[in-house]
Amino acid sequence: MKTTTMKTTTKLDQDARYTVKGCKGVAFYISGFPELWESYTAWVEDEDGEHEEDTGEGEWVEQDEACGRVLVVMVGDDRTHEVDLEDLAPLAEGEYCGSCGQVGCSWGAC
Repeated sequence: MKTTTMKTTTKLDQDARYTVKGCKGVAFYISGFPELWESYTAWVEDEDGEHEEDTGEGEWVEQDEACGRVLVVMVGDDRTHEVDLEDLAPLAEGEYCGSCGQVGCSWGAC
């Protein structure tokens, strides 16, 4: 089981299901962390001397829990949402439907 530490020093279980503040009644799972664009730079020597210059190229780099944000997906859906770590509340097994993602639905309770 992969775990990371949230800012509040509680464990963030990436295998668990969560509710998200502002999205009542729906279970979400963590799919990862947001990415940040990191530009490539180069040292340039010209008539002004040496300096660092953006090359216009770069790459997307996945952040970690230190950014305070996480990517979540609603159970039964495939759309990714970016939310604050503090907006997550863990769900116990059986509190949500594993098929539709509805909290309280017992049809597909996990």
